[in-house]
Amino acid sequence: MIIRDIGDELREVVWKNGFLIDTLLPSLIFLLSNQFADLFWAVIASLLYSGIRLVIRQRAGKPVIPVLVGIAGSLLSVLIVWVTRREQNYFLAGYVNNMVTVVLLFGSVVVKRPLVAMTSMLVRRWPLGWFLHPQVYPAYREATLAWALFFIAKIGLQAIIVGAVQTRQAVLLNFFNGWPLTLVLLVLTYVYGVWRLRMLVGPGVDEYRQGVPPPWEGQHKGF
Repeated sequence: MIIRDIGDELREVVWKNGFLIDTLLPSLIFLLSNQFADLFWAVIASLLYSGIRLVIRQRAGKPVIPVLVGIAGSLLSVLIVWVTRREQNYFLAGYVNNMVTVVLLFGSVVVKRPLVAMTSMLVRRWPLGWFLHPQVYPAYREATLAWALFFIAKIGLQAIIVGAVQTRQAVLLNFFNGWPLTLVLLVLTYVYGVWRLRMLVGPGVDEYRQGVPPPWEGQHKGF
């Protein structure tokens, strides 16, 4: 049951609306291109693919934000390399992005709007009030803090990778330090979140919407 739930979760959060295609494939194209060409042409190949996907999504009436974020990140990386004249600095944009993410994650907890909860709310369209319920909120706060620690560790690992190996090797290791690890964390977040919600014995989403009084059955699927 838990394995099927995890599969449903990944399809909902990762594959929905082509999100994975538009965020993962540009990195894969960059990775493969960089094995046969220099950094400049690898970036061009990645941007070309992103441009094609942007047009396709616009014509299909789908959100273009995932594509635009990828394009902006690539352009920023290219600009840094061009200004510094060092290929290794291509990864500085990733450092900056991860640092900003850490600040946002911690900041969201401070203002009592955990980023994991807000992301889930946007994807699932569950009511904000449910996420802020005192017997639900702690699970999302803890998950958000776990993500913050993950990104802190990721920043440190990126620094070690780039400082210890050549640029093309760094590209490969940096890729596996990205999406693969993130997918693992998504799975762990889901498993922990569902377990934590059960421990908190709060209302399920449907129970919250219907105003069902306690005791509640709780949320058994989805986080």
